[in-house]
Amino acid sequence: MPQDAAKDEEDEGDDYGGADRGRRDLDDYYAGAVGRSPVVAVPPPSTLPQRVAPGTVYFVATPLGNLEDVTLRAMRVLREADVVAAEDTRRAGKLLQLLGIETAAASARQRGSGRGGPVLLSHHEHNAKQRVPDLVRRAQAGQVVAVVSDAGTPGIADPGALLAAACATAGVPVEPVPGPCALVAALSVSGFPCAEFIFLGFLPRRGAALERKVAAMAADPRPAIFYEAPHRITFTLAALLASGQGSRRVLVARELTKLHEEAFRGTVAEAVAWLDSKPPRGEFTVVLAGQGSGGGNDNSGGSDTTSDAGSGSGRLAAALVHARALVASKGVPLSGAVRSAAKEHGLRKADLYRLAVGPHAQVD
Repeated sequence: MPQDAAKDEEDEGDDYGGADRGRRDLDDYYAGAVGRSPVVAVPPPSTLPQRVAPGTVYFVATPLGNLEDVTLRAMRVLREADVVAAEDTRRAGKLLQLLGIETAAASARQRGSGRGGPVLLSHHEHNAKQRVPDLVRRAQAGQVVAVVSDAGTPGIADPGALLAAACATAGVPVEPVPGPCALVAALSVSGFPCAEFIFLGFLPRRGAALERKVAAMAADPRPAIFYEAPHRITFTLAALLASGQGSRRVLVARELTKLHEEAFRGTVAEAVAWLDSKPPRGEFTVVLAGQGSGGGNDNSGGSDTTSDAGSGSGRLAAALVHARALVASKGVPLSGAVRSAAKEHGLRKADLYRLAVGPHAQVD
């Protein structure tokens, strides 16, 4: 175990948020975690499987937000690792604390020694060029390296893939420690046929790249899953709406397994209206039904969230966001955007135009 715990790196980032199955806020746990028993106690070695292998890099899945989703094997690997490489060391450090796993830095502070738990190192897209070779060298020297993402399974839509490839090239053993994964969690409850599916990670921000992705999803018979940030979710779904996919079925899940978990089921047009009715918060996972796979405008699936998306006001809201998307993403003049959106949603152009620019607007 490395002696110089003072060199541990700390990243800036948000706290590891969420709640356990009893819906207790993890931030409350963090506030009182020091000096008391951990929330989840690591079982004694005699009750767990074979010990970790020196010189191995483990990709460890961690909870999305519900602490009880952590696996026994994940706790074992994190406890016995020499190094934990994390996207956000503050978040990972708090998770380890809740699991009763003391880092080397904590050991040094409490005992004046660098020995103890794992060293916590940052590993993210901004330092991957330097960090990946370092982690490979540590594994080649016989250290046990555990890789974690912000939440869920590492190596998916994060820099872990670069490390896995480097390990394969260097002949370093890599083992997955399976567990929570947002895309699988959302897909499993979507109700869409999913013998095959595509995962797109985070979509391009805008422009031709986004249009190409939207066009690909529109034509694909398989469900498409993607992640989106709260400040972009409405724009992204509006881009689908603007491309003529308003009647496609969709599951929009936010804050999976956390205190404010919510899932909206409906059409893309209804989802846009739902999002436009309140400020989006939290991380989103979206599952779009495949083209021609029962993913049309069929409302039999119902919705987990009460919404007026199917009402007149809801259709107006959806059409308004649709028109805005046409203006913002394709440069369509407002009048033309309103005309197209009104036709798509079965509304009078005059009603939508007045909503777009004010009650005294004149419609051409």
